[in-house]
Amino acid sequence: MLRDFTGRMPDVYGSQTEFFIVSLHSMSEHLGELKLATLREACESFCAKLDKGSAHDEALAALKGQLDKLISDRDFRMVCASMVGSKELVRKRLSGLAPVSLLAEERKKAGRDPGADRYISETYARLNFGPLV
Repeated sequence: MLRDFTGRMPDVYGSQTEFFIVSLHSMSEHLGELKLATLREACESFCAKLDKGSAHDEALAALKGQLDKLISDRDFRMVCASMVGSKELVRKRLSGLAPVSLLAEERKKAGRDPGADRYISETYARLNFGPLV
């Protein structure tokens, strides 16, 4: 499948593995750029509706649908909370959004003690604290 995206392996690579890793890294950079562009377009579209005064529940639901896989729920709740404020506050919050990177989230977990994570999750579950579990 990688060959479908990258074509024939250039001679400068020492092995198929090296070519594969470099190609995946390149694809992830392009995906990051695409996510950022998609995020900007969605936010600009919502800001245009906000300027027209048509940013109601339907527009917010549409924005949520567009951003669902791009930003965290926490970030979206922060944007929703700013809706009671001024248009400038909403614009500021939207401009400060960054796409979530699954790779970055996994890197944060690297090196952490899985036993400690399990213990914390079990504690939250016993306390019936669903959002933290």
